[in-house]
Amino acid sequence: FCLHSFSLAQVVFWLLFESPPCARAVMPAVAQLASAAAVSGVFAILVSTRELLNLDKQFVAYAVYHQDHVNKLAHEVCVWPIFLTFLVLFQYTQPVIPGLPFSNHAFVVAALYAGFYLALEQTVYTAAAAGTVCACFAIAALMRKYVPNAAALAVAINIGCWIIQFYTHAKHEGRAPALLKNPAQAFFLAPLFVLLELLFENGVALDRQQHFDPLVKDGLALIAQNRAQEVSLLEFRPAAAAGCAALFVVLLRDASRTSKAKAQ
Repeated sequence: FCLHSFSLAQVVFWLLFESPPCARAVMPAVAQLASAAAVSGVFAILVSTRELLNLDKQFVAYAVYHQDHVNKLAHEVCVWPIFLTFLVLFQYTQPVIPGLPFSNHAFVVAALYAGFYLALEQTVYTAAAAGTVCACFAIAALMRKYVPNAAALAVAINIGCWIIQFYTHAKHEGRAPALLKNPAQAFFLAPLFVLLELLFENGVALDRQQHFDPLVKDGLALIAQNRAQEVSLLEFRPAAAAGCAALFVVLLRDASRTSKAKAQ
Protein backbone atom coordinates (compact mmCIF):
# COMPACT_ATOMS: atom_id res chain seq x y z
CA PHE A 1 0.00 0.00 0.00
CA CYS A 2 2.70 2.45 0.99
CA LEU A 3 4.83 1.72 -2.09
CA HIS A 4 1.88 2.16 -4.44
CA SER A 5 0.82 5.34 -2.64
CA PHE A 6 4.29 6.85 -2.97
CA SER A 7 4.38 5.92 -6.67
CA LEU A 8 0.97 7.46 -7.20
CA ALA A 9 2.07 10.61 -5.42
CA GLN A 10 5.13 10.87 -7.67
CA VAL A 11 3.04 10.49 -10.83
CA VAL A 12 0.50 13.03 -9.66
CA PHE A 13 3.06 15.66 -8.77
CA TRP A 14 4.81 15.13 -12.09
CA LEU A 15 1.54 15.59 -13.95
CA LEU A 16 0.93 18.73 -11.94
CA PHE A 17 3.70 20.39 -13.93
CA GLU A 18 3.72 18.46 -17.22
CA SER A 19 0.02 17.99 -17.98
CA PRO A 20 -2.07 20.31 -20.21
CA PRO A 21 -3.63 23.37 -18.54
CA CYS A 22 -7.11 21.80 -18.58
CA ALA A 23 -5.85 18.86 -16.50
CA ARG A 24 -3.90 21.00 -14.05
CA ALA A 25 -7.14 22.39 -12.63
CA VAL A 26 -7.96 19.06 -10.98
CA MET A 27 -4.40 18.08 -10.11
CA PRO A 28 -4.19 19.85 -6.67
CA ALA A 29 -7.15 17.85 -5.32
CA VAL A 30 -5.76 14.61 -6.74
CA ALA A 31 -2.32 15.44 -5.34
CA GLN A 32 -3.85 16.02 -1.90
CA LEU A 33 -5.55 12.63 -2.12
CA ALA A 34 -2.38 10.79 -3.21
CA SER A 35 -0.28 12.53 -0.58
CA ALA A 36 -2.77 11.73 2.19
CA ALA A 37 -2.73 8.06 1.13
CA ALA A 38 1.08 8.01 1.20
CA VAL A 39 1.36 9.66 4.63
CA SER A 40 -1.31 7.38 6.06
CA GLY A 41 0.54 4.38 4.61
CA VAL A 42 3.70 5.39 6.48
CA PHE A 43 1.68 5.71 9.67
CA ALA A 44 0.15 2.25 9.14
CA ILE A 45 3.62 0.73 8.71
CA LEU A 46 4.82 2.44 11.87
CA VAL A 47 2.03 1.10 14.10
CA SER A 48 2.28 -2.36 12.50
CA THR A 49 5.87 -2.81 13.67
CA ARG A 50 6.68 -4.86 16.76
CA GLU A 51 9.21 -3.65 19.35
CA LEU A 52 8.84 -0.19 17.88
CA LEU A 53 10.88 1.61 20.52
CA ASN A 54 13.55 -1.09 20.84
CA LEU A 55 16.52 0.41 19.00
CA ASP A 56 18.56 -2.81 19.24
CA LYS A 57 15.97 -4.92 17.44
CA GLN A 58 15.15 -2.21 14.95
CA PHE A 59 18.82 -1.74 14.07
CA VAL A 60 19.35 -5.49 13.63
CA ALA A 61 16.27 -5.77 11.39
CA TYR A 62 17.82 -3.11 9.14
CA ALA A 63 21.49 -4.08 9.34
CA VAL A 64 21.04 -7.73 8.29
CA TYR A 65 19.93 -6.49 4.86
CA HIS A 66 22.79 -3.99 4.56
CA GLN A 67 26.16 -5.67 4.98
CA ASP A 68 27.96 -4.99 1.69
CA HIS A 69 30.16 -1.88 1.71
CA VAL A 70 29.03 -0.63 -1.72
CA ASN A 71 25.38 -1.11 -0.80
CA LYS A 72 25.92 0.73 2.49
CA LEU A 73 27.61 3.58 0.62
CA ALA A 74 24.71 3.80 -1.84
CA HIS A 75 22.25 4.08 1.03
CA GLU A 76 24.36 6.67 2.81
CA VAL A 77 24.29 8.77 -0.36
CA CYS A 78 20.66 8.16 -1.33
CA VAL A 79 18.49 7.75 1.78
CA TRP A 80 18.44 11.35 2.98
CA PRO A 81 17.90 12.77 -0.57
CA ILE A 82 14.92 10.40 -0.91
CA PHE A 83 13.50 11.71 2.35
CA LEU A 84 14.14 15.32 1.33
CA THR A 85 12.53 14.92 -2.09
CA PHE A 86 9.42 13.32 -0.58
CA LEU A 87 9.14 16.36 1.70
CA VAL A 88 9.45 18.62 -1.35
CA LEU A 89 6.48 16.83 -2.93
CA PHE A 90 4.46 17.00 0.29
CA GLN A 91 5.07 20.77 0.39
CA TYR A 92 2.53 21.11 -2.43
CA THR A 93 -0.35 20.01 -0.19
CA GLN A 94 -2.85 22.10 1.75
CA PRO A 95 -2.42 22.84 5.49
CA VAL A 96 -3.91 20.31 7.88
CA ILE A 97 -4.42 22.84 10.70
CA PRO A 98 -6.48 25.93 9.76
CA GLY A 99 -4.54 29.14 10.31
CA LEU A 100 -1.13 27.43 10.18
CA PRO A 101 0.01 27.63 6.55
CA PHE A 102 3.14 25.55 7.20
CA SER A 103 1.14 22.58 8.59
CA ASN A 104 0.97 20.73 5.28
CA HIS A 105 1.70 17.04 4.79
CA ALA A 106 5.45 17.71 4.80
CA PHE A 107 5.07 19.13 8.31
CA VAL A 108 3.08 16.06 9.42
CA VAL A 109 5.74 13.69 8.08
CA ALA A 110 8.65 15.68 9.55
CA ALA A 111 6.96 15.88 12.96
CA LEU A 112 6.25 12.13 12.87
CA TYR A 113 9.85 11.25 12.00
CA ALA A 114 11.50 13.69 14.42
CA GLY A 115 9.17 12.79 17.26
CA PHE A 116 9.75 9.08 16.76
CA TYR A 117 13.54 9.44 16.70
CA LEU A 118 13.47 11.39 19.95
CA ALA A 119 11.16 8.82 21.57
CA LEU A 120 13.27 5.90 20.34
CA GLU A 121 16.30 6.85 22.42
CA GLN A 122 17.43 10.03 24.18
CA THR A 123 20.96 10.34 22.80
CA VAL A 124 22.92 12.85 20.78
CA TYR A 125 22.58 10.55 17.75
CA THR A 126 18.79 10.47 17.72
CA ALA A 127 18.75 14.20 18.45
CA ALA A 128 21.03 14.76 15.44
CA ALA A 129 18.69 12.67 13.26
CA ALA A 130 15.67 14.65 14.47
CA GLY A 131 17.53 17.90 13.79
CA THR A 132 18.39 16.73 10.28
CA VAL A 133 14.71 15.95 9.68
CA CYS A 134 13.81 19.51 10.69
CA ALA A 135 16.53 20.88 8.39
CA CYS A 136 15.14 18.81 5.50
CA PHE A 137 11.68 20.24 6.15
CA ALA A 138 13.06 23.78 5.97
CA ILE A 139 15.08 23.03 2.81
CA ALA A 140 12.03 21.45 1.18
CA ALA A 141 9.95 24.54 1.91
CA LEU A 142 12.63 26.77 0.38
CA MET A 143 12.86 24.55 -2.69
CA ARG A 144 9.08 24.66 -3.11
CA LYS A 145 9.18 28.46 -3.00
CA TYR A 146 12.33 29.34 -4.91
CA VAL A 147 13.32 26.43 -7.19
CA PRO A 148 11.51 26.36 -10.56
CA ASN A 149 9.70 23.06 -11.16
CA ALA A 150 10.90 21.76 -7.80
CA ALA A 151 8.40 18.89 -7.90
CA ALA A 152 9.70 17.56 -11.22
CA LEU A 153 13.28 17.83 -9.96
CA ALA A 154 12.33 16.04 -6.73
CA VAL A 155 10.66 13.20 -8.62
CA ALA A 156 13.72 12.74 -10.86
CA ILE A 157 16.13 12.65 -7.88
CA ASN A 158 13.83 10.38 -5.90
CA ILE A 159 13.46 7.82 -8.67
CA GLY A 160 17.18 7.92 -9.45
CA CYS A 161 18.08 7.23 -5.83
CA TRP A 162 15.66 4.29 -5.62
CA ILE A 163 17.15 2.79 -8.79
CA ILE A 164 20.67 3.07 -7.36
CA GLN A 165 19.64 1.34 -4.13
CA PHE A 166 17.81 -1.50 -5.89
CA TYR A 167 20.83 -2.00 -8.14
CA THR A 168 23.32 -2.21 -5.27
CA HIS A 169 21.03 -4.59 -3.38
CA ALA A 170 20.86 -6.90 -6.40
CA LYS A 171 24.44 -6.54 -7.66
CA HIS A 172 26.48 -6.14 -4.47
CA GLU A 173 24.37 -7.15 -1.46
CA GLY A 174 22.89 -10.18 -3.20
CA ARG A 175 19.81 -9.89 -1.04
CA ALA A 176 16.47 -8.24 -1.73
CA PRO A 177 15.69 -4.98 0.08
CA ALA A 178 13.74 -5.16 3.31
CA LEU A 179 10.69 -3.45 1.82
CA LEU A 180 8.27 -6.30 2.48
CA LYS A 181 9.82 -8.04 5.47
CA ASN A 182 10.86 -4.90 7.34
CA PRO A 183 9.12 -1.91 5.70
CA ALA A 184 9.46 0.25 8.80
CA GLN A 185 13.24 -0.02 8.57
CA ALA A 186 13.18 0.66 4.81
CA PHE A 187 11.01 3.76 5.02
CA PHE A 188 10.94 5.06 8.56
CA LEU A 189 14.21 4.14 10.22
CA ALA A 190 16.64 4.16 7.31
CA PRO A 191 17.57 7.87 7.74
CA LEU A 192 18.56 7.26 11.37
CA PHE A 193 20.44 4.08 10.57
CA VAL A 194 22.51 5.51 7.72
CA LEU A 195 23.44 8.40 10.02
CA LEU A 196 24.66 5.87 12.60
CA GLU A 197 26.57 3.97 9.91
CA LEU A 198 28.30 7.19 8.83
CA LEU A 199 29.32 7.85 12.43
CA PHE A 200 30.63 4.30 12.84
CA GLU A 201 32.69 4.50 9.64
CA ASN A 202 34.29 7.75 10.82
CA GLY A 203 35.27 6.42 14.23
CA VAL A 204 32.43 8.10 16.13
CA ALA A 205 30.08 6.29 18.52
CA LEU A 206 32.28 3.19 18.55
CA ASP A 207 30.71 2.10 21.84
CA ARG A 208 27.36 1.85 20.07
CA GLN A 209 28.92 -0.06 17.18
CA GLN A 210 30.51 -2.55 19.58
CA HIS A 211 27.12 -2.97 21.21
CA PHE A 212 25.32 -3.58 17.90
CA ASP A 213 27.88 -5.87 16.21
CA PRO A 214 27.13 -9.11 18.14
CA LEU A 215 23.39 -8.48 17.83
CA VAL A 216 23.73 -8.12 14.05
CA LYS A 217 25.76 -11.35 13.87
CA ASP A 218 22.95 -13.16 15.67
CA GLY A 219 20.47 -11.73 13.18
CA LEU A 220 22.59 -12.83 10.23
CA ALA A 221 22.74 -16.33 11.70
CA LEU A 222 18.94 -16.44 11.79
CA ILE A 223 18.81 -15.33 8.15
CA ALA A 224 21.28 -18.08 7.19
CA GLN A 225 19.04 -20.63 8.94
CA ASN A 226 16.01 -19.47 6.90
CA ARG A 227 14.48 -17.94 10.02
CA ALA A 228 14.06 -14.44 8.63
CA GLN A 229 10.60 -14.20 10.20
CA GLU A 230 12.30 -13.98 13.59
CA VAL A 231 14.17 -10.90 12.45
CA SER A 232 11.24 -9.26 10.70
CA LEU A 233 9.26 -6.97 12.97
CA LEU A 234 6.24 -6.48 10.71
CA GLU A 235 2.95 -7.52 12.30
CA PHE A 236 -0.39 -6.40 10.94
CA ARG A 237 -2.67 -4.99 13.62
CA PRO A 238 -6.30 -3.90 13.29
CA ALA A 239 -5.35 -0.66 15.04
CA ALA A 240 -3.03 0.09 12.13
CA ALA A 241 -5.87 0.05 9.62
CA ALA A 242 -8.09 2.15 11.87
CA GLY A 243 -5.33 4.65 12.60
CA CYS A 244 -4.40 4.87 8.94
CA ALA A 245 -8.02 5.55 7.95
CA ALA A 246 -8.37 8.22 10.64
CA LEU A 247 -5.18 9.97 9.57
CA PHE A 248 -6.29 9.79 5.95
CA VAL A 249 -9.51 11.63 6.83
CA VAL A 250 -7.70 14.30 8.84
CA LEU A 251 -5.19 14.98 6.07
CA LEU A 252 -7.94 15.34 3.50
CA ARG A 253 -10.19 17.52 5.65
CA ASP A 254 -8.77 20.86 4.57
CA ALA A 255 -8.77 19.91 0.91
CA SER A 256 -12.43 18.95 1.15
CA ARG A 257 -13.31 22.26 2.80
CA THR A 258 -11.40 24.15 0.13
CA SER A 259 -13.14 22.25 -2.66
CA LYS A 260 -16.58 22.94 -1.19
CA ALA A 261 -15.77 26.63 -0.76
CA LYS A 262 -14.71 26.90 -4.39
CA ALA A 263 -17.84 25.07 -5.55
CA GLN A 264 -20.01 27.55 -3.67
